[in-house]
Amino acid sequence: MEKQFFVGKVDYLAEAMRLLSHMGSGETYGEFKKELSRKYNVGTVAFEEKFQLLIDIEKDALKCLRGKEDLVQEYFGSSQQDGEGRGLAILVILWEDSAPWNYMSLEELKKELETISEEEYCKRYSMALRCYESRIQDEWGQKACENPMDVIRFLMDMDLPEGEKWKLQTIFLKPGTHREKVFELLENVIVVLQKYSEELERLAEAFAVYWEQKLVGRDMAEFINERIGFSLEDNPLGFCMRPGIFSPSAISMYAKAEEDEQLSTPYVFTVGILFDDDFLISVTGADIKEKQEYNLKVLKMLSDSSKFEILSYIKDKSAYGSQLAKHLGLTTATISHHMSALLSVGLVTMETKESKVYYKGNAKAIAEVLDYCKQVLAQ
Repeated sequence: MEKQFFVGKVDYLAEAMRLLSHMGSGETYGEFKKELSRKYNVGTVAFEEKFQLLIDIEKDALKCLRGKEDLVQEYFGSSQQDGEGRGLAILVILWEDSAPWNYMSLEELKKELETISEEEYCKRYSMALRCYESRIQDEWGQKACENPMDVIRFLMDMDLPEGEKWKLQTIFLKPGTHREKVFELLENVIVVLQKYSEELERLAEAFAVYWEQKLVGRDMAEFINERIGFSLEDNPLGFCMRPGIFSPSAISMYAKAEEDEQLSTPYVFTVGILFDDDFLISVTGADIKEKQEYNLKVLKMLSDSSKFEILSYIKDKSAYGSQLAKHLGLTTATISHHMSALLSVGLVTMETKESKVYYKGNAKAIAEVLDYCKQVLAQ
């Protein structure tokens, strides 16, 4: 049994980032609750109570940020129309959402950014650019840029509109003004969150107790593989699970490997607070009640030539991001964007080997979609 840790404390800085990202999406928690209730037919007391807290806090945050809505959208709105891209704020403050407690406070983050060397800034900004278009942050094999000119060259080669490239270049060259705006938004939201500290800390503590009991006697790696088809290599540093309060139905994983490919952190899972015995962790189509809606979404993805070629390439073998990028002649950032979409509907599975993330087509899920089409259209 690997070492397993369950965090029952609130990371207010990370939660402020998540709340602002949700606000940037343009969807309220009330609307999100209705969507989940309709799709999964869930309406337990715990589900209702959790969402009511999110809705109340969101309303207070909206009041606090009145007049700053455009700034929230500018820095925390998605960079992609399908919602998969990540907001500009991650570039402005070099943020890694899934990283384990990078900063204990906003002041600590400010201090680090003020004292960061030019070389380190270039490295971190270039790696953030690689992750900008996707929620998957697979940095394995990616060489960071070490000077400003290399960062600009990399940015200019990205598959983005020219106007957006110019905006990203401006942020890179003159981050100060942008940081002030993002910091002000974060400061305002953290103040709101701290007003609800008693309720939030109670929620985080209950999260840790639930998962510690849920996984007693079980290996977390086996549980994750069973639920989301992600096979993890052994990590001698173990696993850590922490609550995602304002990303209540999402799950993310973070791990860092050194140049010798040895893992230097535990596997850190940020798991949405909604997940419990009545709202199970899963990304497979079988758990989506609207089968027609799900299958149409899958068919739309299959009509994209790049996604289709990716699935063709990994139908009977595994490949990691750089291999796929080389095979298709695309950037690793673009591959990450495609994989994020395919993973969201369960068309691929993941596993880690030698600190690399490998992808493989989920033949069973694809066959189920094709069988559905045959039943509806050919019989």
